[in-house]
Amino acid sequence: FSYDVFAALSSCSKLRGAALLWKGTGPGCLDSFPERRRFFLLKRSHPDRNRTTCTYMIRRNLRETSRKIEASYGHLDGGRYAEEAYVIQVGRKGNDGSIFNASSVSTTFGTVFTFQLAYVDSSTGCLIVVGINGSSPGVGACMMWTPVKTAKQSLTPCHNKYREFNCETAQEPYSACQAPGGCPLPCQYYGDEPDLTKIPSHCI
Repeated sequence: FSYDVFAALSSCSKLRGAALLWKGTGPGCLDSFPERRRFFLLKRSHPDRNRTTCTYMIRRNLRETSRKIEASYGHLDGGRYAEEAYVIQVGRKGNDGSIFNASSVSTTFGTVFTFQLAYVDSSTGCLIVVGINGSSPGVGACMMWTPVKTAKQSLTPCHNKYREFNCETAQEPYSACQAPGGCPLPCQYYGDEPDLTKIPSHCI
């Protein structure tokens, strides 16, 4: 988010980095992010003046022994992507992997935000998280993420659930992009792609 998207920290009020805590209801929560590496943010109920267009998250590396994920979180800024590094700690098996803590590597201090993974669409990978504590963005704050490969689909079940959870829509970072074809893929998406013809010119 952010997961922004994502060990248990219920007794903590602050930690190093800007952080989110995602609390789900079972193993499905553990699978929702690690198995789908790249996400775009479709909707959120709380405004973010700095990340209004093409907000995304990419899993960079997974340290399996420590269940720690290195991720990139960014947004489109003046035709290019601005990005910061995040570390996501996946909960231990004792809590079914349902707790995720994400902290910004570049920020000195931040507040813990707690979200419940309220819905995951098994066919598209679209997911909805809903705030369940009083820290900003607060109780009832919603975010809807989807893997890059399904971002242009209708995602009707996910949109229906978003409304069912009484989630408001303050920003739609994905549809805010006015470029032909929608949000361009972040350069990091291409990794070590050897065929330069497949990489956008601004990424070379």
